[in-house]
Amino acid sequence: MNRVQLDKLKIWEKHIEEAESFAGGYCKSQGLNLSTYYHWRDKLSSPKVKSTRESRSSFLPVVVASREHSKASPAHLPDAKWVAEVMTHLIRGLS
Repeated sequence: MNRVQLDKLKIWEKHIEEAESFAGGYCKSQGLNLSTYYHWRDKLSSPKVKSTRESRSSFLPVVVASREHSKASPAHLPDAKWVAEVMTHLIRGLS
């Protein structure tokens, strides 16, 4: 799902949460079409959308390396000439 779709889901999740017991009155006060409200309510309760909402996360796991392992020694770095050749081939291939 792209960002616009996720934002739209969030907006409609909020509407549905707030209108649980009085959908008609809520929709009227918010200027929402009642059939559109029911469409989104049904869409958001579908298993596909539920699994998408449950699987999305704004957080990524972070692993903190110890100081000894965080410093790269020259022995672990690739040869500078090789890196330059790879970059040259990439740049030529992209243009």
